[in-house]
Amino acid sequence: MDPYVAPFAGAVTGVCTHLLFYRHGEWDLKAPCILFIYIILGIIALVLDSILLTPHKWALNLIIWHIAAVYISMILYRALFHRLRTFPGPFLARLSNFYATYLNFRKLHMYEEVEKLHAQYGDYVRLGPTELSITDPEAVVALYGPQAQLSKGPWYHVLHPRVSLQTERDKKVHARRRKVWDMGFSSKALRNYEDRVSKYTAQLIDTVERAASTKMELDMSKWFNYYSFDVMGDMAFGKSFDMLVNGEDTYFLTALHGDMTSVGLFGRMQWLFPFFKSIPGLNSQYLKFWEFLHAQVGNRMQSEPAVPDVFSWILRDYREGPRTAQDTLNLQGDSYLIVVAGSDTTAAALAIIFFYLATTPKIAKQLQYELDRQDDLSHRSLGEIDFLEGIINEALRLHPAVPSGTQRVTPPDGMKIGDVYLPGDVLVQSPLYTIFRDPRNFESPLEFLPTRWTTEPYLVKNKAVYIPFNAGPYSCAGKQLALMELRSVTAALLKRYDITLAPGQSNEAFLEGLRDTFTLVSPPLPLIFSRRVRVEYVITQTGRARSDTGQRTANAQGVPSTSASNNRGIRSRRDSLPWQQRLHEDPKPTYRRQIQPLPHPRLIQCTPLLGLNHDLRPVSVEAPRGARSPLVLWVPQPGPREFGARKSWKRGGRRSFWARDSYAATPYPVHKYVRSFIETGLGSDDHCDSMCTGAANRELPQSLNHVLVPYRIEYEVGLAGSCQAAETVRAG
Repeated sequence: MDPYVAPFAGAVTGVCTHLLFYRHGEWDLKAPCILFIYIILGIIALVLDSILLTPHKWALNLIIWHIAAVYISMILYRALFHRLRTFPGPFLARLSNFYATYLNFRKLHMYEEVEKLHAQYGDYVRLGPTELSITDPEAVVALYGPQAQLSKGPWYHVLHPRVSLQTERDKKVHARRRKVWDMGFSSKALRNYEDRVSKYTAQLIDTVERAASTKMELDMSKWFNYYSFDVMGDMAFGKSFDMLVNGEDTYFLTALHGDMTSVGLFGRMQWLFPFFKSIPGLNSQYLKFWEFLHAQVGNRMQSEPAVPDVFSWILRDYREGPRTAQDTLNLQGDSYLIVVAGSDTTAAALAIIFFYLATTPKIAKQLQYELDRQDDLSHRSLGEIDFLEGIINEALRLHPAVPSGTQRVTPPDGMKIGDVYLPGDVLVQSPLYTIFRDPRNFESPLEFLPTRWTTEPYLVKNKAVYIPFNAGPYSCAGKQLALMELRSVTAALLKRYDITLAPGQSNEAFLEGLRDTFTLVSPPLPLIFSRRVRVEYVITQTGRARSDTGQRTANAQGVPSTSASNNRGIRSRRDSLPWQQRLHEDPKPTYRRQIQPLPHPRLIQCTPLLGLNHDLRPVSVEAPRGARSPLVLWVPQPGPREFGARKSWKRGGRRSFWARDSYAATPYPVHKYVRSFIETGLGSDDHCDSMCTGAANRELPQSLNHVLVPYRIEYEVGLAGSCQAAETVRAG
């Protein structure tokens, strides 16, 4: 036989196999079968060559040339003839998904690698043979919006043969299953979950309190994982994993993180996953993990909690309809989804939030001020604190939970984004990390600025692209539960503690340690928690003072302050301000004490304790030696919400100021004096530090001492919100 017949026949069959079969459809799940077929054919070829003693090993050469032709045809087609050939990108990325996998293997920072590629090639980058990464601002709504006609890509076979709500690719089946999940996360259901969340938040605070009492650093990434896994274990299996109580990992957490790391490393080579699951030896951990999860689901099915959890709704739907073996597998997939989607993402988001709060103390102080004004820390009340929402939004903007975005498949007929036509049946995704840091969408995109979501909306140029919880029919079903956890933990810890990075921990080390395993995973975050020393200034009356309504005398007495504002009282005294005494009853007063009038005080500093862009700012003066405490006058920034101001305020113009109503008394002479003092130069600039310029040695009129005496109270905030008084005496 001619020695060239076998190579020629193999090449022809290989090219035809690629063009007629492999080029169409999805073959990822069939990869083990294809490999098995080629192995069998190779064995048959060896046997035939041995039995028939064919020259040149004709049968084996046929198989070898067939396989070689398949790959050569595939490479040439992808490089020169593929429907994505006109889109720019690295040349090696056109040929194989190995290139993108290599980029991710280095540090699991695929989101940064993709950002670099977009900086080099533009909005449309060919990231794989059939994959486009798109950062065109119009693409977000087109790919993920409510009207998007795209389907989920083959990445969602990752749990096969189990199919969770997230990995369900059939739109109609997904819509039916989503209705069940929506009932599990309805407003009524969330109210039932609030006590569960509060329980585990209290356990987390107990751990932080023990560390704060000894000034010991805590790896909060680890403890946030414990917290979120305990919460979601309760929601999925009716009981927590007790990681917060025991302070150590469980098998489920360790196995799950290993599983997610594999997904992150090989996520663009989906054809490998069937091998990991089916080859003996490689699948031992996989089988053990799902046996554990199967046992957890079985135990949960036998015990119904008194208060329904998320799994109750899914289990009810499972029991009501006709059940198949696939339905049972899907039930396991949904339990997996509840824990993974609600734990890893929440833990990473909490770590990001506390990283930025620890590295931006002004923002942390401003949040603490907002929380101090809020007596009710229920989920509903916390949702009304705009600055807290701004911090959460900003943390998720800079580091979204799914930084590389989610995979979609274009319709068979293709689609257009603006003027760009996308061919049909190609994989597309928008990397949220890059889009959220695009100057076209956000002003100062690399800065942590929570005010872009509150008082400075002009910093958000294109709000439509901000979808940290995805959008449309595939949006995150548990968004509100995740926000409940983020608000609860952030408010509870910031209200009680000041936080700083542990010595030796750098910002760069934390940011470099972040990993993209489809969901973002945070590195160790060692923090130091210190019990807050909460400071309140209480002004008390002393001596004799004259007002428009005559004279009155008040004995010196310390009066505990309250954080509750009284706008009506402020408005009634804003102009005339008659002498009046307003004593506030504090449900938990610190103490009362007789105070002597201050001697002649002198202004020494003006510290923006609450940040420059806040409603109030303190003007501090220090008393000479022997005085009890410094005089403090609170000067409000322009802010009609709290103070009810109706006229416009102008920078550098004449302005009226009045004291905050949480003071015990605010007589007219103080208002008159402060107004005069501000207009003579102290308040010529809106920034507190500028106000102090040139005023450090300015003496206050001694007559002021006969009007008000300040009382400075410092106390630590306890676990239950109780106050432990601790007087601080200042001497000049």
